[in-house]
Amino acid sequence: MLLEKGIDEVIIVHLQKILRVGIVGVLLMLVLLSSVLAQGDAKDLAVRKEAKIDVRERADSSGRGPSPVDMRMRHEVKRDGEVRVGQEERVRVRKTALDRLSDEQKKRLRVDVRAKLRNIDAAHADTLSKLSDEELERLAKVDPVVRKRLLERSEEEIRQTLAKAKVVRVKREELFRARTIAKERVEKARSRIKALEDALKRASKRAREGRQAFEEAKERLKKCEGVQTKECEDLRQEILQKAKDWLSVTIERVSAHLDKVAEHVEQNDQLTDEQAQDILADVDAARKVLEEIAADVEAAQTKQDIKNAAKRLEKVWKRVRTREVLHAARVEYIMTGRVIERAEHLVERLDAFLLKLEEQGVDTTLVEDDVAKIHELVDDALALHEEAKDLFRQAIDNNDKEALELAKKNERAAHENLKAAQKILRDVLKTLREQGQAFREDEVVEVVVPAFPDEGGVESDDDLDVEEEPLEDELEEEVEVEVEDSVEDELEDKAEVEVEDSVEDERGDDNSTSEETGDDAGKDDDEDASDVVAEDDSSGSGSNASDDGLDEVEDGQNVDDEKDSSGKGSGDDKDSEVSQ
Repeated sequence: MLLEKGIDEVIIVHLQKILRVGIVGVLLMLVLLSSVLAQGDAKDLAVRKEAKIDVRERADSSGRGPSPVDMRMRHEVKRDGEVRVGQEERVRVRKTALDRLSDEQKKRLRVDVRAKLRNIDAAHADTLSKLSDEELERLAKVDPVVRKRLLERSEEEIRQTLAKAKVVRVKREELFRARTIAKERVEKARSRIKALEDALKRASKRAREGRQAFEEAKERLKKCEGVQTKECEDLRQEILQKAKDWLSVTIERVSAHLDKVAEHVEQNDQLTDEQAQDILADVDAARKVLEEIAADVEAAQTKQDIKNAAKRLEKVWKRVRTREVLHAARVEYIMTGRVIERAEHLVERLDAFLLKLEEQGVDTTLVEDDVAKIHELVDDALALHEEAKDLFRQAIDNNDKEALELAKKNERAAHENLKAAQKILRDVLKTLREQGQAFREDEVVEVVVPAFPDEGGVESDDDLDVEEEPLEDELEEEVEVEVEDSVEDELEDKAEVEVEDSVEDERGDDNSTSEETGDDAGKDDDEDASDVVAEDDSSGSGSNASDDGLDEVEDGQNVDDEKDSSGKGSGDDKDSEVSQ
């Protein structure tokens, strides 16, 4: 019995020793594993660092610059660093801006005011701490983009501006409209646009028929070389009349095109009254010149009269297209700014909502990282947009194609940022709904309008210092094609950057209306304006009439060449872009 008990004790002791050794072994294995992982991370970091150095050395030694792969690697490393710095800075900014206010003052301020103030740059924390409760509440109601510019001013200027600012109550949807246009006026403009499109189609058909008749008459005229019979003289007069008819139809179509541009401008609530008047002034000036040309065509008696009128019409048409490109680029910039304004407002309202939930004891940690990412994307979009403004101005002032390309890339990158922010926002709202917290917006809001002018956008042609002469064809082509693509992307972004899926895309009809603008009509406009110049010269008398016509066809193809090289560079495309 005793023997059995002794054996049991020995076994227990050995088992305890084995257990202790096992625990120590496991701990040693964990330490060893962590060491290996740390070495692996260090090795990976060293490899990336060596790769980065290798990229620089290859670029320096070759003298040809880094390869696309090297550039992509360099960009990724730089971007990763920027993201980390941005996230750290955002956390520091929020804490600093709020911490500089006294606890008593923070308690007195409403939740929505505190939420907006914590997004203000830390550099302005001292200014915030010196403002009164009333001034802080007024500052919080200022448009986010305008607020950033206001805070760049001195403390005294901020106080004076806030004191003079107007406090108004508006519907939220009105915040992002440059002007209010009556619904009846918009419907009337759209109806008028539809009628003008139908008129352009009919005129296009007449122009094609007129051109065919003109070509047939030219062929018959070849038989009259060196012949001075009555039949040949009548044929020359017939060609002269056909040239006048063709030119008249072209004038009619250009005039209808201008009318359509005007109607689009009239119903566009994204343009201020001043901006709309700038565009309409160009339209009116072109109309007056067209009236003069039409009178000259009607009174034309010779081949030279027709030739002069046709060349003058071609010059007017080029001027119209050039001005439309400039106006469309400006509208594109303005509309991108409107989208960013929407995003800024949305982020601030979301912050206020989350802060209120936090104070009610609701756990919001699940969406904190996503909300921070939304802030980052919107801020990046605004920075890209501001850079694009300067680049657009440089491109227009200096016909700088490289600046134009950079501006286009910036605007596209801003659009991509807004799309990404919208996608994350949907996830945030879904998470909140699953927690039983539905995010809603007030239909009517109170806003503060500062008494200083908005300096954030390309407001007028004077601001752009637009040259009166047409741009170079290559620059004009690039702007035309890009404006069409960017405006379409912007409209998609605008529809996406909404609070919920149920929010109606208020510009859906505008988008579809403008996209339905006939490409064929614009193409025919370009063809008519150039072809009349080219081929009306063959309507003159004498044995060399046919040869003159062929020569002029070769010399007068510049507008057709522009159209062919640009692909989408049609007149009717432009009224679509300006309207948007």
